[in-house]
Amino acid sequence: MPPRRAAPSKACLLGGQRTTHSGKRGGPIEMPPRRAAPSKAGPLGGQRTTRSGKRGGPVEMPPRRAAPSKAGPLGGQRTTRSGKRGGLMNTLPAFTTLGSGPTVLMLHGIGGGHTAFAPQVETLASAGYRAVSWDMPGYGRSAPIEPYTFKGLAQRALDLIDALQCDSVTLVGHSMGGMVAQELMARRPDRINRLVLCGTSAAFGKRTDGRLDAGWADQFVSQRTAPLDAGQTMEQMAQKLIPQMVGPGALPEGLRLAEFCMANVPPSTYRRALQALVTFDRQQALADIRVPTLLIAGEFDRNASPSVMRHMAEAMPRARFVELLGAGHLMNLEAPDRFDALLLDFLAEPLPEPLPGAH
Repeated sequence: MPPRRAAPSKACLLGGQRTTHSGKRGGPIEMPPRRAAPSKAGPLGGQRTTRSGKRGGPVEMPPRRAAPSKAGPLGGQRTTRSGKRGGLMNTLPAFTTLGSGPTVLMLHGIGGGHTAFAPQVETLASAGYRAVSWDMPGYGRSAPIEPYTFKGLAQRALDLIDALQCDSVTLVGHSMGGMVAQELMARRPDRINRLVLCGTSAAFGKRTDGRLDAGWADQFVSQRTAPLDAGQTMEQMAQKLIPQMVGPGALPEGLRLAEFCMANVPPSTYRRALQALVTFDRQQALADIRVPTLLIAGEFDRNASPSVMRHMAEAMPRARFVELLGAGHLMNLEAPDRFDALLLDFLAEPLPEPLPGAH
């Protein structure tokens, strides 16, 4: 495997040091200051909101600062866990965590990794949350699973929640990570108190009768893996695909971070994830998602269009849909300030009483 490139500064801590699974600390990491989150009423292209009723006033982001890690007295340093215990590989996925408070677990997409939520990890830690971003099995330092299925991925996410010693968490899932979140919600709704789904759908590659079109699925996987078959690297694929996935207002630093994430996905994992992706279907489970749910779609997202996500929200009892104008599929990296403002506003709302039949 080619050596991994250094991550762009977006993925790093403010003035701190990164602590890896081995306990070794690297040199100081610098990161350019982030802007304060704009007001929802500000002229930043805005966002469309449906079913949400009254919106709150302007959202002000707290000053960015490194927050203490829940995992130990690291003085505001980021802690990364690899799942290794006592020198033996454990099935626990690798993850990064920062901050203390209510736990927010973030699940990345097929071309991601734990650094795909780097801006949100910083924001959430600064706002008083324990931010956790995992490496999905087969990504980063997380061991792969066999077979590579949504059932297995959901179980690994549940293992991580158990290891974090949480009764329940807020789950944030992007793209394929949003599908893993829905799978976990269907299997263990008692472990999730809020749900955020962004750039995702409730089914993939289904015909109007709900059945999988096997021919189309095979064609989709073949088209996506053809560059690898032709000898291209994941880095070369990222340089071509990422610019096609974003909207016209994408932050350049966000694009570089997205390319870095995809470039470091193992080709074998990418192939297996694609095979799993086309099998997903949790459309019938949407009505059973009874926790407060925020769905965020990018205006220019061609993978999970705003209309698809709006229909998902309409099928859920306590869902709110927001369209992020000017953004594409990678909205949390394209427009991190606006995305984070929506996330913090949602998290700040009091949890309602459980609906009848809810866990």
